[in-house]
Amino acid sequence: MDLVERYLNALAAQLPKAVREDIVAELRDEIIGRLEALEARLGRPATDDEVEGLLREVGHPLSVAARYRPGPQALIGPTLYPWWLFGAKVGLVVMAGFTLVGLAVRVLVGDIYVGQAVGQAFASLFSGAVTVVGLLTIAGFILERQEKKPDFIAQWRV
Repeated sequence: MDLVERYLNALAAQLPKAVREDIVAELRDEIIGRLEALEARLGRPATDDEVEGLLREVGHPLSVAARYRPGPQALIGPTLYPWWLFGAKVGLVVMAGFTLVGLAVRVLVGDIYVGQAVGQAFASLFSGAVTVVGLLTIAGFILERQEKKPDFIAQWRV
C-alpha cells in the first residue's frame, strides 16, 4: 500500500490544484480495485514487485497527470504542424539561396579566399537554420495556444 500512496503523491504533485483531490480519489479507487482483483486472482496479498508491476501498467505519474491537464500538450499540434513544416522548408531554401548568392559574390569580387568564404557560408547556413526553425517554433507555440486560430487555418477555401 505504501507504493500506491507514493505513486499517488507523485501523481498529485503534477495535477492542477483545482481538480487534484477528485482525480487522485478516482485513480486511488481504480488502482485499489485492480490491486484487489490481482490479490483475489493470486489468493494472497500482492508483493511489492507485483504492486510495482500493476503501477507500471497504470503508467508513469507524469504521463498519467498529463492526461488531465487542459490545453495543448505539444509545442505545435497536428493541425498547425504541416504549416510549420512548410514554413521551415521555404525559409531554409530561401536562406540557403541568399547565402549561396552571397558566397558567389564574395568569391567573384575576390575580397576573400574561396576556402574562407565557403567556411563562413557554412557557419552562416547553420546559424541561420537554427534561427529560422527557432522563430517558426516560437510562432507555432504562440499560435497553438490562441483561442481563435488564424484564418489561413480555420477558414480556407477550395
